[in-house]
Amino acid sequence: MKRTLTAFVMSACLFTSTAFAANPKVDAAVKTFAVIEADAGKLKQFCEMFKTMTDASNEQDEAKAKALEEKIAGQIKALGDAFGTAWDLQGELDENTADGKTYFAAIDKMIDKCPQ
Repeated sequence: MKRTLTAFVMSACLFTSTAFAANPKVDAAVKTFAVIEADAGKLKQFCEMFKTMTDASNEQDEAKAKALEEKIAGQIKALGDAFGTAWDLQGELDENTADGKTYFAAIDKMIDKCPQ
């Protein structure tokens, strides 16, 4: 479900201690996610963005969904250019490859730190 939600955002608009990606872009993304995860304020912003993503994926009203998508875009921007670049990389990755597994594990690690 987590990957479905992140894929939803991509169509609409980290770092693990032992995993290193062969792709330098993935490596940079994982490090960016680790920075977000380590900063309580940034992690809170990420969690708010993820909640908005969840709300958007469940929204049936087209106008409300569009407003939520615009809010998500603003939240991504607020997390910084490095985060935006890292976040956008998911559209280029296959989650079944080593790089994809490393990348999505880093996202899942951040999501797991968000309050349910």
